[in-house]
Amino acid sequence: MIDLTNLTEQEQSHLEQLVADPMLDAVFQHLIAKYISAWRTSTPERSDTREHLHRMVLATEGLRSELQSVAANRKIAAFNNKSRG
Repeated sequence: MIDLTNLTEQEQSHLEQLVADPMLDAVFQHLIAKYISAWRTSTPERSDTREHLHRMVLATEGLRSELQSVAANRKIAAFNNKSRG
């Protein structure tokens, strides 16, 4: 298991490339649209299904956000180090 708080230069570069890949963004968009569509077509009586789909949207958005955050960490650290002197 890779420690995302202590990536090597190569791992960080790979993650940055992955996050910048339009295909990954397309996958996230597809999943979110799929979950929202399923939610919209479900009946209110299927509250368990609707809640599950809502959690799937939140989880997918959270994963995308976390990947972007981890990928940006090196840039933020470099900026902070440059700002300090």
